[in-house]
Amino acid sequence: MIPMTKVMTSMGRKNTTSTNQIPKTVEVGPYNFDVKIVDNAGDHIGDGKPMEEGNIVYGCMKMTEQKIFMSAGQADIVMADTLLHEVMHAIWAVSGATATDLNEEYIVSAFTTILLQTLRRNPEFTRYIAEL
Repeated sequence: MIPMTKVMTSMGRKNTTSTNQIPKTVEVGPYNFDVKIVDNAGDHIGDGKPMEEGNIVYGCMKMTEQKIFMSAGQADIVMADTLLHEVMHAIWAVSGATATDLNEEYIVSAFTTILLQTLRRNPEFTRYIAEL
């Protein structure tokens, strides 16, 4: 889950929202996660923890439903960062790791943006990995 208070930069790319480029599903291990664009992904967390007043959530992943919820209205690069962040949560869940293994949110947040930037700046590398 990413709260909208996280500071993002555009990394010099287009800063508009176009949800038609977002994949409808993402495969993680043997699971297909449906990607849903919603008004506020925080409405789908359902972990019993109250949200801070005025806090909007960029995205959340529900392993039990095999769904990733993404808040509408994000710039393209923020939407890509959010989707990658939630996919990393799915990878964490599929791997069998638990939140108590380390600090899942910190680890996922720390690596998502730089991983996205690395993949975007190295298209040959990204194609190579994708084509394996």
